[in-house]
Amino acid sequence: MGLTLVVSFVTLFFHYIVAIPIGIYTAVKQYSAGDYFFSGLSFIGMATPNFLLAIILMFFSYKWFGDPLLGLFSPEYVNGCYYALCDAAGHDYWYLVGEPAPGGDVAVDLDALRRTLEAAGLAGGG
Repeated sequence: MGLTLVVSFVTLFFHYIVAIPIGIYTAVKQYSAGDYFFSGLSFIGMATPNFLLAIILMFFSYKWFGDPLLGLFSPEYVNGCYYALCDAAGHDYWYLVGEPAPGGDVAVDLDALRRTLEAAGLAGGG
């Protein structure tokens, strides 16, 4: 939850840092080319659905950084379909249940990992 709050506040401050100067500029320079540009940009920004913007950002994240920002979910939501679809599409999948440990290591909850593998139909016999 802490990371969610950080992202929310950073986003909020970014909006204010961008919106207030643009609002002042468009109020002072009415009917100028910059006013029309920023007004048009704001209309496009308000009209773009959030899910479409998220998909576009995921696409560019994958193209530029090689990370599609996918795969963050809880073990109770894993089902066999996920792994079957990854196999069919030729994608790699990795899943690890754990908590951060001192020294940058991860303390793995082996029982939770076993339950996740069983839910996905990937658990071995023993």
